[in-house]
Parts: sequence; C-alpha cells; structure tokens
Amino acid sequence: MSQEKFGTAMGLSHAQVQKYEQGKNRIAVSTLVGICEVLGAKPMDFLDPYF
Repeated sequence: MSQEKFGTAMGLSHAQVQKYEQGKNRIAVSTLVGICEVLGAKPMDFLDPYF
C-alpha cells in the first residue's frame, strides 16, 4: 500500500506517514489502533516483540 493511500485511509498526509515510518514522530496509541484497523491487524502484532 502506498503512503498516499495509507494516509488517505488514516486521514493523514503521506508526509506524516513517512515521518512515522522513519521514526521521526512517535505514534500515539489511538493512531496505532487506527493503523491496525486499516491493515486488519491487532495492536499486539506490533507490540508483542517488546513484551
């Protein structure tokens, strides 16, 4: 999925998506939940390696 399509689905600009990908901006829990909804994933799919 392109940054532009993902950003549109999330209500974000592709530039903001790029900042998240590069680690320049932190992701709020509410944003993580939105990301999971768009990708059809669960938050623990991303967080499990850290626990």
